[in-house]
Amino acid sequence: MRAVRGPETAWLRPGTGRKLLRTGLSAAVVAVIFWFALPRFASYRTVWASISAMTWPQALFIAVAAAASMASGWIVICSVLPSIRLRAAALVNLGSSAVANTLPAGGALAMGVS
Repeated sequence: MRAVRGPETAWLRPGTGRKLLRTGLSAAVVAVIFWFALPRFASYRTVWASISAMTWPQALFIAVAAAASMASGWIVICSVLPSIRLRAAALVNLGSSAVANTLPAGGALAMGVS
């Protein structure tokens, strides 16, 4: 006989604790990077002064250039792997870029992610 789950135990699925722990750990790593590690290398005040000194056309140009740079990587992935769709190529590229840009020695780890 199979045990029947009642509605009182159905609200917490198996693995929910792990998901919450991973999310909390990820948020903690990001917080440590932005509050402790990054200020040792760059000044938030200086960066904000540079950003606020930009005109709207300059900021728009930088945003468009960044988007075009990302999209060009997706197209390259699609051309190298013909069976992959653009959305999957974007996921591969964005995931590996996130790892490369946020973790120490991220470039090596990003190769494994992609």
